[in-house]
Amino acid sequence: YVEAVNYDSEKLNRNAVPIIDLEKSKMERIDAIGKKILLIDDEATKGWSDVLKVLFKTSNPTTDFQILARKVNGWSAFTDEEKKLILDTGFDLFLIDLRLTGSEEEDTAMPENFSGTDVMRQIKQHNAGNQVIMFTASNKAWNLKALLDFGADGYYIKESPEYNFPESFSNENLRNFKNESELCLRNSFLKETWAAHEYIKTWLKNDILRQKYTSGQQTSINQIVAQLDIAYRLVKMRQSQSVSYFVVTYVRTLEILVEMFVLIDEARKTVALNDGG
Repeated sequence: YVEAVNYDSEKLNRNAVPIIDLEKSKMERIDAIGKKILLIDDEATKGWSDVLKVLFKTSNPTTDFQILARKVNGWSAFTDEEKKLILDTGFDLFLIDLRLTGSEEEDTAMPENFSGTDVMRQIKQHNAGNQVIMFTASNKAWNLKALLDFGADGYYIKESPEYNFPESFSNENLRNFKNESELCLRNSFLKETWAAHEYIKTWLKNDILRQKYTSGQQTSINQIVAQLDIAYRLVKMRQSQSVSYFVVTYVRTLEILVEMFVLIDEARKTVALNDGG
C-alpha cells in the first residue's frame, strides 16, 4: 500500500491502477536470514502473507515464513498438530492478528478477551522469550498499551484504504513495524535464555526439597530465584545497564552457591561439595 502510494505517478495514466512488483521494489526489506517466522491471521491469504513474505528477507520463503490462516476463537480451537507447529518449531518471530474471528469480535470491548490475545498468552506462557508482534485494525491507545502489558513485543496497525489514513501515518506505521521486527529478530536469543533460566530455577527449587538445608540456606536460595527473575525481566529491555545487571546477578548467584556448598582446602589444593556428593 505504501509502495503504491509512493509510486511514480508520472508513469501512470490518471485512471490506471499501479501494479507493483515487490520482488523488484526499492522498498527496504527486513533482514531475516536464518530466522523463522509464523503469521497467524484468518485473513493471511488476502494479500498479507504475499507482502510479508517479500518484506521479510528469509533464507527460504517457503519454509522460513509459514502461515496459519485459521479462523479460531482462541488457543483451544487449534488442533494438536497446529499447537505443536506453533510451540515446537522454534519460530524467531510470531505475527498474530488480534481478532482471529474477524467481525465476530467487533463487540468485544476488553483487549484481554480477543482471540489473538489468548493465543499470544499461550505462546508467552510456553516460553516468555518468544517474540510476538500483534496486528490490529484498532489504533486506540488503550488497546495498544494493553497488548504491551499482556506481553506483546510490538504491534502493527493494519491499514485499509477505506480508513483513509494520511500518507505520513502509513509511512511511519511501516517504519515502526520494520524497527520492531528487526529488534524482535535480534532478541530471538531470549528463547534459549529463558529456557536455561527456568532450568536453573527449577533445579534450585527441587534441590531445596531434596536436601536438608538450614532455614538460612533456604532463604538464600529463594532470594537467588527472586533475583534471577528480576535479572531476566531487565535483560529483555536490551539496555547496556540492564544487560550488565543480568550478568552480575548470575555471577553473584554462582558466588553464593559456592559459599554455601563448596569446601576449598587451600593446603591440599582440593575442592569438594560440602554434602559429600
